[in-house]
Amino acid sequence: MTVTFRLTGPDFEEEIYLRFTGDVAFAPSASATEAAVALCLIPAMKMGAPLSVDGPISPAGADAIGRFQEIFSCWYPEYGVVPVKGRGDGPGEARAHSQAAGAGVFFSGGVDSFYTLLKHEKELTHAIFVHGCDIPLERVDFRRMVSERLRETCRVFGKKLIEVETNLLGFTDRYAHWGYHYHGAGLAAIALLLDREIASVRIAASRTWTNMRPWGSHMTTDSLWSSPFLAVIHDGQECGRTGKVLAITKNPLVLEQLRVCWENVEGQFNCGRCEKCLRTMISLRLCGVRDTSAAFAEPLDLEVAVPNVDFPLGEASQRTWRALVDWAEAAGTDEPLIRTLRELYRKHGYTLQVKELARNNREVLQSPAWAALLPKLRNKLWDSLADHDPDWFRRKLAVHATAERDAVFSELWKKDRRWCRRETLRRTLRHWREKIGRWFGGARGDQA
Repeated sequence: MTVTFRLTGPDFEEEIYLRFTGDVAFAPSASATEAAVALCLIPAMKMGAPLSVDGPISPAGADAIGRFQEIFSCWYPEYGVVPVKGRGDGPGEARAHSQAAGAGVFFSGGVDSFYTLLKHEKELTHAIFVHGCDIPLERVDFRRMVSERLRETCRVFGKKLIEVETNLLGFTDRYAHWGYHYHGAGLAAIALLLDREIASVRIAASRTWTNMRPWGSHMTTDSLWSSPFLAVIHDGQECGRTGKVLAITKNPLVLEQLRVCWENVEGQFNCGRCEKCLRTMISLRLCGVRDTSAAFAEPLDLEVAVPNVDFPLGEASQRTWRALVDWAEAAGTDEPLIRTLRELYRKHGYTLQVKELARNNREVLQSPAWAALLPKLRNKLWDSLADHDPDWFRRKLAVHATAERDAVFSELWKKDRRWCRRETLRRTLRHWREKIGRWFGGARGDQA
């Protein structure tokens, strides 16, 4: 079954198709209007163009659309709030719909989606995989291999597999980044077209409660795409990536079918050399499975591959690698891995961020957000330095704190020398020495 959306704008006319195959008795959706809005709203916000869709938008739907635009435009100011109008808007008559009984999950075979599948294994009935997002449509042979693996996984777990092929990214990539902006809306649109088959769908979280930065799929915005007939649920934010790896490796099937690679060098299921493969393999090693995972064709290479990995610049990836360092050090049982990770983090963790800033310094300095960022930048830099090299940070800051203290009391001395001879000054200096000692692990200020 193929669903087609025809999109027209001031200077374009596009046709987006979604082709559904697999274990689905496809029937026309009662939520097609909501799906159309989910597909088109973010591009319309980028263009600053009003959005009109065929079909009515309910008052509750209009409120959700307004709420989404409010949040998204705050996250990304380059996306403006636009009017959204449906044909025949108004209270109208309730749409007839026989409520589906299924529960779905978007499933790629990766760490996040495997975690959600195992967590809700008893209630989930369908797994949904989308071709054309992380795997380009033209890679037909590799897509076929991934499909075979997913079908085997779903067969073992007793889930129905729905596969969706779409050219959606050919349109949306001109207006939004799939990861940063769009994938929550895109996946929700696909699920809304399946509301005759499923009553709820889960989108696996890639971030945690403590790391809720703006992102394309987010616990604040995903649920806003729900319709009266389908609930969109953001799932798994209670657990970080290392915790998810620990949870899913208890199932032996995961070690055979796990797919994390986006580069797929030479058509391999997991290349074992890209950044995402390597950090997953390190996590597996820390879980005690080492090189027993059949999902990776090559063993973990600590001599060449890990030291030369293309270290990511993103803050979330930085935290992931930092968590791996902490995990390895806390375990304390794999000294070669600990040494390699320490050196990798020291070498790449901040050098690449500085290079990226230098390459884009003109755009950064001209950004309207730069002035607002400056007051926070110093604190962020100091936090990063403290995390990167605590010993150096303590020594430098202890000296800095002592110098600041001396400058303050120098001014006091100029204004009121009699006050500075009093017991108050001696007590204050003693307090400073004790406080610096507590803060900086024994570093002390000058003797009074």
